Amino acid sequence: MFRWALNHLRMIRYYSADRRRTAWTVAMDVGLAAAVILAWPTVWVADQFYIRTNPAIMVPGKAYQ
Repeated sequence: MFRWALNHLRMIRYYSADRRRTAWTVAMDVGLAAAVILAWPTVWVADQFYIRTNPAIMVPGKAYQ
């Protein structure tokens, strides 16, 4: 199992092209990492401020009547 995975990783590294490190690629890497890290708190805050309305269909029958 591990030999299979290591072989595939070795082949991926062998066939992958080197990526040039420019200011643009570094900025893209930092932006991607920041987006991943900030996504969870942003979603949590948005969920806390969202006001949910309870339509009548969500209320049990007796309480609605």
